[in-house]
Amino acid sequence: LLAIFLMPESPRWLVCQNRMDEAVDIVNSWANKNGVKGCPITALEDDDHQGEAGCIEVWRDRSIRKDYWLMSLIWPCFGLAYYGIVMLLPRLFQQHDENKPDCTLKFGFKSLAISCTAEALGVLWAS
Repeated sequence: LLAIFLMPESPRWLVCQNRMDEAVDIVNSWANKNGVKGCPITALEDDDHQGEAGCIEVWRDRSIRKDYWLMSLIWPCFGLAYYGIVMLLPRLFQQHDENKPDCTLKFGFKSLAISCTAEALGVLWAS
């Protein structure tokens, strides 16, 4: 929450909102903080020629197509790994009784429900 007050707006967003002077001020302040002196930016342009990217761009541009398919593979893998770890943690911290050879596990569904609810609320709050 502190970042809302400390970070400036995105210059790209300001340009899209036709707030050019504010965008120029932010870019110049960044340049000054990084030691760039003597060549301040006086104007920014809206990049109208780019337009909106659609689904067809995935098939036209090779680099976008590669990134799309890599992310289509990697993203679910991370999700499966995350939820696999979440499901494995109770087994890691369970106290095993060596006198009982059975492989039963008492799973805390209440704890899982609380964890899932907290995660869902966090995602909803963040979006």
